[in-house]
Amino acid sequence: AKIALWAEREKIEVKFPTVDPVPRTALAFEGIYAAEESNLGSEYVRGVMEAYWLHNQDIGKIDVLADVAEKVGLDREKFKAALEEGIYRQEHKLKNEEVSQWDFEVVPTFYIDGAQIPQFPKTQDEMKKLF
Repeated sequence: AKIALWAEREKIEVKFPTVDPVPRTALAFEGIYAAEESNLGSEYVRGVMEAYWLHNQDIGKIDVLADVAEKVGLDREKFKAALEEGIYRQEHKLKNEEVSQWDFEVVPTFYIDGAQIPQFPKTQDEMKKLF
């Protein structure tokens, strides 16, 4: 409910997905590492978010993620093979262990200079000022 109100106030289109069960996102996160190697990490993340939040796609499936990767300019088959072979699995595991040391209850949670930014979600203008 909070997200819906925030999105409406900020004039951001959000369609709550009906994918069932809710996708496991480990592969989507592993895909970020592949995309970052080509400096397309931000584009890939945006594509994954749109696939899930706007187009109700199951981002736990490699083919869906490969579609996103291809749309942002990555080689589909190379990307798909990397996820199938688990090339970035260990890197993702290590990052999860690092993140688990931080105190947070909701995602996203932001820290700047070691201090947690309270009361998310903020307005877009407030977020721009913070960053």
